[in-house]
Amino acid sequence: MLNSFTVYFIFKLLAFAMAFFGGIALLRESVHVFVSNIKGKREKNTTIAMCVVLNILFTFSFVFILKNLIPLSSPGYGKLYEMESFWEALVMTGVIGPISEEIIFRAIIFRGLRGRYKQGTALIISALIFAIFHGSPAQIMNSFLGGILYGLVYMKTGSLVTPIFMHCINNIVFTFLDYISIFFPHYGPVIINFTYEIPVWIHIVISSLSIVLLLIVINNIGKTEAVS
Repeated sequence: MLNSFTVYFIFKLLAFAMAFFGGIALLRESVHVFVSNIKGKREKNTTIAMCVVLNILFTFSFVFILKNLIPLSSPGYGKLYEMESFWEALVMTGVIGPISEEIIFRAIIFRGLRGRYKQGTALIISALIFAIFHGSPAQIMNSFLGGILYGLVYMKTGSLVTPIFMHCINNIVFTFLDYISIFFPHYGPVIINFTYEIPVWIHIVISSLSIVLLLIVINNIGKTEAVS
């Protein structure tokens, strides 16, 4: 007759084994998907740079527009990345987060949905799932549009390189902005206050122009064979 401690130990051992081997299987699949999707069309550095810069401009202005529409007391404001240190936030949100998210939401979910739905429908559904994953009202609309943009780039290139690069740089820039007052205690608050004092209509103009230009750049990316 097994006592409660033995049963508990066996249960924990089985749970650990399932998590361990399941994690290895998921990691192997993720690596396979990443490698197979990294071989798509290689874009020129200028195209990637334009996508990165325009994406940052759009996101920056659009976030400030949202802050005028959603009360500051809403979930999601304050520290975007509540972590122990800047470097932890930089690695997690600027490198690990974007790479894993692009593998999951673009290379796995979006590609899987393309096998069942039309391309546009798959793009919207995957972007919506991506937005819901980020959760808060302060981020859900911005994440949805980001999911659309990263998905479009993935569709046009057949590769994760450009969307990962766009996603990483975008998150790195906003991580720096989140910690700017810590690095520059005298100038950081001045810079933050200045951005808040920019009229909303200017942010609307910047976000509108940048998203139009970004869509033009994405549309001009050479068409490739559909992602299998």
